[in-house]
Amino acid sequence: MPTNEYYCHECANTLGFLPSHSEREDFTGSYTTLSKFIKHTSPYAGSGTNSIFEIPDYDSVKDFIVDTQASGSVEFDQLGRKNIVWLAGSRTGFTFKNGGVVIPNDAVKVVCSDDIATIHGYPTSSFAMASHSCNRCGKFVIS
Repeated sequence: MPTNEYYCHECANTLGFLPSHSEREDFTGSYTTLSKFIKHTSPYAGSGTNSIFEIPDYDSVKDFIVDTQASGSVEFDQLGRKNIVWLAGSRTGFTFKNGGVVIPNDAVKVVCSDDIATIHGYPTSSFAMASHSCNRCGKFVIS
């Protein structure tokens, strides 16, 4: 099974791993991105786990996605999917499990970052993250 790969923001940019999307993009312009926006801005009282942004408006969510792309590190998971992770340093939202708040979040993960029709971000907790070394330069990376 392949292992995850991690790249600091500088190396990810040099290697062309960061998307060229800008803050002018419409991050709710497709059915997929709209449904993910709704999922991560509306608390769900049912069973299961879901994270929601603290400020559930389009501009705030868009800013989190743009900030993550502009500052985050890149993670290629075991299935080869590219994620961009940014440690925000302040609360980004909350994770709900089975209708109750489990943990506050202080990071953002952007997935499907190469396709504007499926790209979306969600708040996550740094408690679930680990430190790694950039596969290219060895710099400290959190993902």
